[in-house]
Parts: sequence; structure tokens; C-alpha cells
Amino acid sequence: MRVFTKVVSSEIVKFGKLVTAINVKWRMISLSILLILSLNGCTSLFVQPISASEKDSGVVMFHSNSYFYATIVGIDESNRDKKYKIGSNWLGAISSKTYIGSLPVGRYKIYKFNGAEGFGPRFNVELKFLTDYEFTIKQNQVTYLGRIISGDFANRGRNIFRTSNVDNLLAKRWVNTYHPELNRLLKNEILNWDAFDDEISNKEYEWLRVADWSPTSMEQLADGSVFIGTALGRAQLWVRESDFRVIGPNFVGRSDIFYEVSNDEWIVAGEYGEISLTRNSGADWERIGEDLPFGIIKGVNSGIGEDVLISIASKGTLSIISLNLGTNKWNLIDKQEFTETSGLGPGFKPKVSEYKEMLYITLPPNKLVRLDMKNYSVVDVSPRARIINIAISGDGVLRCRCVDSIRPEIWESIDNGVSWTKSTLPYERLIPMFWDENLGLAIENKYDSTNHWTELYRSSNGGESWSKISSLERAIIMTNLFEGDNSILAIDIDGKINYSKDTGSSWIQYTNPNRQFDWGR
Repeated sequence: MRVFTKVVSSEIVKFGKLVTAINVKWRMISLSILLILSLNGCTSLFVQPISASEKDSGVVMFHSNSYFYATIVGIDESNRDKKYKIGSNWLGAISSKTYIGSLPVGRYKIYKFNGAEGFGPRFNVELKFLTDYEFTIKQNQVTYLGRIISGDFANRGRNIFRTSNVDNLLAKRWVNTYHPELNRLLKNEILNWDAFDDEISNKEYEWLRVADWSPTSMEQLADGSVFIGTALGRAQLWVRESDFRVIGPNFVGRSDIFYEVSNDEWIVAGEYGEISLTRNSGADWERIGEDLPFGIIKGVNSGIGEDVLISIASKGTLSIISLNLGTNKWNLIDKQEFTETSGLGPGFKPKVSEYKEMLYITLPPNKLVRLDMKNYSVVDVSPRARIINIAISGDGVLRCRCVDSIRPEIWESIDNGVSWTKSTLPYERLIPMFWDENLGLAIENKYDSTNHWTELYRSSNGGESWSKISSLERAIIMTNLFEGDNSILAIDIDGKINYSKDTGSSWIQYTNPNRQFDWGR
């Protein structure tokens, strides 16, 4: 059964390799990070030690898909040599990471966001908009900035800086899990607005990328239950209208790809190339084959005996590899090299859509490739601009949501990507998903000064027209459409599971009994 999986919000936090941290404060923090990561199989972290005697700095933590510049209030903003670049380079409109680093104490003002002067984010702290674009770093305290999303297309292109009690709980949980030494520094009031007048030096900071329990994949089993993978590598199984159970070991990185070989045999692939196999429905697991390059994106039945076909995107390379479950040996079938694919790495997750014997796979910065499963040939069918999402309706219409500058557009192809025409779908609506050639669902996350929610639209004519059918109280971050019975599974920003049996007209909400997966608590 083919399942459409879509990440419908740019608020998903994905796990990535931790990168070098420059001038990060407190030696004990860096040592604890190294210890934790070494236990989890990560060996490529280099953290510059910090003098424990330096007590003029604080910790800042935030989620973002981009970077911004800030200066301490009172410094002439035209003096660009006294600035801090905070965050990473552009990661794309959907991708985002979590960062933690240190800054000298002081009250900061953001003057530049994502390389665009005067395009600063708006602030939503504890669900109230602020307009002064300032935040405070206090000595030996953690300042949590929430989510800073560049080009929030669900909100008509405005840059939104928002956080909530949910985010504050995430911050506390992250500190408790990964930085026990920092827990004593974290106060109940995460953001403080007292002014400091300390001088600022000309330094740029790298940021450590971290993760939470956010879902990264949902796949349906033949019996109707659903596998849910998370950013921290744990996974669980949702048995519809029955119960939840945690399955599998602690996978390294995201537990991205689930593939059901048979009723009892499942394969789970982590983002670092780790492959685990269970032959008894998740009771026991074994590592199989050799570790593969990161970015495993699809597992499909190749139709050649016991072999399972795995597609891998790594450093501009798309590899087609078969696995013999009898010998646990890999066989390279084909490999394609691509240029201009900056941004590939742990944490990058391609968008993949399947139609008949074709796979459509996105590669950064703006490539879309078509993989023919008959002969393993790969063709570049890129439409234009940066690709955000892709979807295919039951009648084979390929849709790409692209962004050129700030305004997203929908482009459609009816000939497998050979030619493209601009769609008439409203630009603010996310890519629609389809159960068949006529029945489809479109989801739009909406925001105002006090809340965020989801509106759902349904089409019965293949996307020619849409009508609103229902709303959900909280914004949706991941959705599955099940072809067999026209049902929908949606996880919201609070971690609650929303289930509809009637194509979205009515909903049942479940609270996850496994506390570590209910990140909204």
C-alpha cells in the first residue's frame, strides 16, 4: 500500500551531526557533550575548551532554518565589525535545526535577518507579538529564543519569531537530557529583558545542533498500524484506536525510513546509514549489512527475490543498492553523481514521492530527479527555483511547491516532469495530497497574535476546486493519508495524534501514553 507522507510545517526540528563550536563557554559543557556523543556513536565532534573562570556570558538556544545578525543595544548599528552572526547558513524553507551557543551578557537587537537588511523577524514570545526585536543574555542563564523561521510561507511570507510554553518545555527537556550541568542554570523565566551595556567583540559563533522527540517519519503497515520515527532515534508503533508501544533500539540519529518486508520482518534506517532488521515484529533487532552513507531515503521491493532496494542520497550521490536478507550483503546496482547539491548532510531529508514504477526525489538546492525502477535510470526533471515539497495525485499529475524569492508557487507536470505549467492553486496553501485521481486534501497552517491552528480543504475533482471541511486547534507538522480507507493521521505541534476516518470531516484526538513522545507536555 502506498502511503503519502508529508512534513507540513517548517517547525520540525531534525537531528544532525554536532558541528564545531567556537568560543563556547564552560569547559565542563563541552566535555559532557563529547561523552554523550561518544556513547551514541558520534566521533567527529571537536569542541574548543572554555575557561571556567569566564563568567561574563550566557547560553542561547533556538530553532531556525537560517541565521541573523545582532548587536548589543547602544552600539552604532552601522559599525558592522561589531556584530554577531547567530545560526547557520540558509538551510531551506522547510529544513530547520536547533542551535545552542554562548554570547556575552547584554541586551541584543536584531538588525539583519538572513542577509536582508530591514527584513527582521517579528516576535511572538509566550504567544504575544513584540515589535522591538530584542532579547537579553544574562550571566550563567539559558535564554531560549524559540523558533526563528525565515520565509514562513504559511503566514504569507512574513518572518516569524515565535515560542510558547510548549517550546519552553522542549528547552527544559533538552537541557535535562543532553546537558545535565546546564540544568542548574535554567531558570523558570527563560527570557529576561534587563539591559546590559557590555562591550561586544568582533567574533562569529558556530552553534551546536541538537534535536528533540519531533516525528520525522510515519509509515503504515499492512495491518493498518503506523510506525512513527523521531528525531532522537526512538520509534513507536501506533495501533489504530488501540494502543502505542515503543519499538526498536535507540537508533543513531533520526529513525527515518521504515520498510515492511513481510508481516513480521521490518527494516528501519537511521540518518547515518545504520540499518536495523527485526524478524519478529519489533521484539528483537539486529544490525544488518555495512553502514551506508547518510540520507537513506526509500526502501522498496525490487522484485528480485529477497532483495530490498534502498536509495541513498549522500554528498551529491544517489546510489541504488540491493540487500539480500539471507546473507545481509549489499550490492551496488547504480550510482549517479550530481553537482550543485550543497546542503546534503546528516539532517537533510529529501522529499520522495512514488508513482507506479517511478520515484521522484529532491536534491538541494533546487533539483528534482526521476528514478525509473525498471532500469534504475535517473533523469533530472527540475522545474524551477527552490523545491519545498512534491506530491503526485492518483492520475499522475506531479506537483512541486517551489519558491522564487519569497513567494511560493505551485508548478504541475502531466508528463513525468518533462514540461511544467503554473498551477492555479492558492499560493499560501501547502502541496495537496491525494487518495486517488479525484479525492484530495490540502492543509494550511495559520497563525495570528495568540495562536496557531490548521484549516483543511478537500477536493473531489483532482484539485480543480477546493472547499474547507474542518479545522484543528493546533498546527499540524506531519500528515499521512491512507489510501485503503481514505483515513488521515496527523500529528500536531503539541505532539497529539489526530485521526480522521472520513477524509477530514471529523477528528478523534489521542494523547500519547509514552511520555517521551508527547513533547507537548
